[in-house]
Amino acid sequence: MVQQGGCGRLHRRRGLPAGRLRGVRTRGRPRAAAPRAVPDGVRGHHAARQSRRASPGGRRLAAARAGAVVTAAPIATVTGRTSAAAGEYTITARGATVRSDARNSGGPEIHAGELLLAALASCALAVIEGTAAEEGLGLGPVTVEVSSERGEDQPPRYAWFRFEVTVAGVDQTTAEALVQRFRDTCPIYNTVAAVSPAEFDVRVA
Repeated sequence: MVQQGGCGRLHRRRGLPAGRLRGVRTRGRPRAAAPRAVPDGVRGHHAARQSRRASPGGRRLAAARAGAVVTAAPIATVTGRTSAAAGEYTITARGATVRSDARNSGGPEIHAGELLLAALASCALAVIEGTAAEEGLGLGPVTVEVSSERGEDQPPRYAWFRFEVTVAGVDQTTAEALVQRFRDTCPIYNTVAAVSPAEFDVRVA
């Protein structure tokens, strides 16, 4: 079946209501509170203090003063280098190395667009597998196939993304809930989905 939106319902064994897979939103995003306006003519220390409180750094500082545990968002860094052969590159992250070829080089290595699809597939697998472990589900093998088409817009971008997800060991409703968790929590997916439509075909094996 093709899943365009919504969240599947997961029946948990601990007596919680159906659809309460931890962290999955079954409704729309919560409405953000409107920022308090600074009165006309108010400047200087008061306005600067309001600005600091509204910034991410200001919120972290306020939380620290209140005794809360503050965790900075992790920063991911990847380094790419050319090689002696034109069109062949080395990509390094945390000591791991991946070889990549330019899209039109004819080389056998994965190219940049495929690396993006690989990141989406890897994130989906990690979220589905990790969520199943948290929920105590007997998950079997999972396959995620991601495809895309380059659009003709300028500046160029991808016209669409399609996810074909096959999950073994669970029923259809649970499989859809696991995929919805990926859609709710993966920053890679939410970044591309903000500008290009994504379609899902979720199946069980």
